Amino acid sequence: MEQDRRARLVAAKALLQRALHDVEVQLERFHDGHGPADDALLAAIETMSRALPTPVGPDVGGGDSGAADDHDVFGEFGDHENGDDEIEMVEPTLPSADAYDHDDFPWATTLHAAAEALWPTVESWRPGQRAAMNASLSGRDTLVILPTGAGKSLIYQLPALAPVFADPLPAESDRLPLTLVVSPLVALITDQIRNLHARLAAANQRTTFVASLTSTTPPADAREIEKRVRSGRVALLYVTPEKIVQAKRFLALLESVYAHPLAGGGRALARIVVDECHCCSHYGHDFRPDYRKMGGMLRALFPAGAQGVPIVALSATCGPRVRTSVAAILRLHAPVVCAAPLRRANLRWQVAPKPADADAAVTLVADWIQNTWPGAQGIVYCLSRKDTEAVAAALSKKGVRAAAYHADLPANRRAWVHTQWARTHGATNGRVDIVVATTAFGMGIDEPAVRYVVHHSPPRSVDALYQEAGRAGRDGERADCLLLARPADFGRLAAAQIADGRGLDGLQAVYAVAQYAMLTARAQGDDDDDVTVCRQVWLTRYFETAACPSGGGVISSANTTADDDLPSNADSTDPCGICDLCTRQVLAVDATGATRRLLHMAAVPPPAPVKRARAAAGSDDDEDDDDDPAPTTAPAAAPRWTFLKLVTAATKARGKPVLALPAAVRAQTAVPSATLADRALAAMLYGDPPLVREEFHVTPYAAIGYVVPAPVGARALADTGAGGVATLPHAVYVPHYVAWEGAPDATETPAGASGKRGRRAAPKAARGGGARPAKRARTGAARQDAPAAAEDVVVVSDSDFE
Repeated sequence: MEQDRRARLVAAKALLQRALHDVEVQLERFHDGHGPADDALLAAIETMSRALPTPVGPDVGGGDSGAADDHDVFGEFGDHENGDDEIEMVEPTLPSADAYDHDDFPWATTLHAAAEALWPTVESWRPGQRAAMNASLSGRDTLVILPTGAGKSLIYQLPALAPVFADPLPAESDRLPLTLVVSPLVALITDQIRNLHARLAAANQRTTFVASLTSTTPPADAREIEKRVRSGRVALLYVTPEKIVQAKRFLALLESVYAHPLAGGGRALARIVVDECHCCSHYGHDFRPDYRKMGGMLRALFPAGAQGVPIVALSATCGPRVRTSVAAILRLHAPVVCAAPLRRANLRWQVAPKPADADAAVTLVADWIQNTWPGAQGIVYCLSRKDTEAVAAALSKKGVRAAAYHADLPANRRAWVHTQWARTHGATNGRVDIVVATTAFGMGIDEPAVRYVVHHSPPRSVDALYQEAGRAGRDGERADCLLLARPADFGRLAAAQIADGRGLDGLQAVYAVAQYAMLTARAQGDDDDDVTVCRQVWLTRYFETAACPSGGGVISSANTTADDDLPSNADSTDPCGICDLCTRQVLAVDATGATRRLLHMAAVPPPAPVKRARAAAGSDDDEDDDDDPAPTTAPAAAPRWTFLKLVTAATKARGKPVLALPAAVRAQTAVPSATLADRALAAMLYGDPPLVREEFHVTPYAAIGYVVPAPVGARALADTGAGGVATLPHAVYVPHYVAWEGAPDATETPAGASGKRGRRAAPKAARGGGARPAKRARTGAARQDAPAAAEDVVVVSDSDFE
């Protein structure tokens, strides 16, 4: 009787799990605006839920612990705290990867033999690899989150090709179990196919065991590959998601394979691999609609379970929120999650202030490459295809061997660039050192010796930044990840996200990148000198929490590793010791005074724009002329502050006040440089919590952001001190990039010094060349006439932003 009740409970739990999956998928579709996909399904689930009996009593908990395979999708049902009547869970609700991280499986010998033949340099498994392979071979759905370069491809390539090396060897008439790999890019598929063919040939095996069906496959080749798949002579087949969503003939081919059992047991369709699975989720940084459609189709055709087809989903950038979304979309059944620390100790993360002038920005990149990694293999990422062409041409003129790569180039040109750039297996073609590309290039490319990745402009998310920068240093040797950024870039990205309909999620993604770029050697509001802010720690905490870490990843400076040593990955809170923050190449400058002025200005409307009659034709420099003629045109609507207008107004001191500011604020001189105002306003906007926020006005052509006080800023304005000046909740710091702007003068006041007033530094050209000399900001009163204040701001350089 007890065993019968247990079996019924296990079956009921499995049914509820499936219903929960279906509900999650419906909610995902509703979130995307598609509405519920299956009203009949929802009605059935509702009927089932109403028919559920009252909870079973405590006697369920006894008996044998070897119950059937019953697991939740994610998380536990929770604690049932009923005193002595607490229900005992028969099995852990989420399978542990540790249970699969050993060699006590019947296929272990075959895996090692195949690895020795195909990957002879592999001496041991990397973290997460063995557990993921064993879980998949055990028929479990598996979610693999490993850093870029951690060997994700081997997790499905080795099990797929292992039967070729079985003992005894399979006969010619035997069917090989098929592994279907869904990959987002044809270029990625081509690269992996080329690599596997070379490995199979070196191991004296047929290269036809690995194939692909994509839009570039010639029709005759496609028919031959389909024939081999149908007869069971293909072990690893690569396709794009479009092939599954749009080609009914291909789905029929998969169903025919699925219907054939293997001689030794099991299905001929052994597993389905979804590479770069973050593309499924609209929370991911590279969302692809066909990836999302594909998820439900595959699970509907090939269910999970003992006689089903396990799914292996892999990604390098998949925070908790994206993981949950991916699991629901792909309908993963009790997935085994194999994750390793995303932190890579050999990567040196840096940020450089991007000059406003395009030629100066390219000069900065070219000089840095030639001084740091001359002749080395690298990637420069740009946001647009047009930019890749312009930057590649400009770099080439400066003596750097660069070539553009993007989707609009002819296929033969893209292939030539890739071939000339590749250094895999010791090849040195030598005509291209740098690929200047859009974000798609490099995804899964097997190039271990990439020494640097430069982002010419900020990407749209931290996920994209980490994924693209992580293509450097896969060989474990030191490599650089350099981001060029200025506050104006983030404003344009934010407006583009709103205009593209990405909403709050897209906006928050851009703001997170801005927070990363604006990190300083001191956390906002922290008065302790004995702290270090580390970019590696910040990135690690970002992916652990799926949100921007509060405080910027602060750790004790006593743990900082020496510059000459590569630190270990022992603890996510340990500083890396090599990023520009750990090495004090980015200092914190107190910008509290500038912040207060900007906050007061943001709270009042700007002067109304008017048209002025010119006294003489061609006169274009009369902005400080108090004898201008009277306005001739009134504004059509009340003006509002954009980011640029507010920065410009804050750096100009007119002869008479034009804003309704408190007297104590008007008495101060203007913020002395656009650099300081730019960075201070960015710190206010992207800080945690923000002092100002953006309100967007969307037109048919663009989205325009207007700066207004955020709730915290509004409270600061309401809580005024002497003279009606806002009381800020904490000090505000902005970065000064020593490596690019030079060290501050002795008279200046970096963060931590108080009570002293610094003078503006002499203009310095940014290290790396190309920056034009700084211009002094015009002020309405002499600097020494302004009231002294302990929190007044020191400007250390203006050369990169004016």
